[in-house]
Amino acid sequence: MKKIVRKVRPNQRIELDYPTMSIQEIKDLSVYKWADPQGCHIYLWTTHKYLPNAFRILEAWEA
Repeated sequence: MKKIVRKVRPNQRIELDYPTMSIQEIKDLSVYKWADPQGCHIYLWTTHKYLPNAFRILEAWEA
């Protein structure tokens, strides 16, 4: 089978090209120091696999 050459991340491996954070590190973020004291929206992007963790993160943020 011939390898398909990709222009984006052509030699994709398990390692990522950027730093990542653990679930605990995300939970520990001080989101309120960035938030407008008058009120604001908070968005947390996730995938289906991480939905339970995302809900726990939002609870930790008291969002």
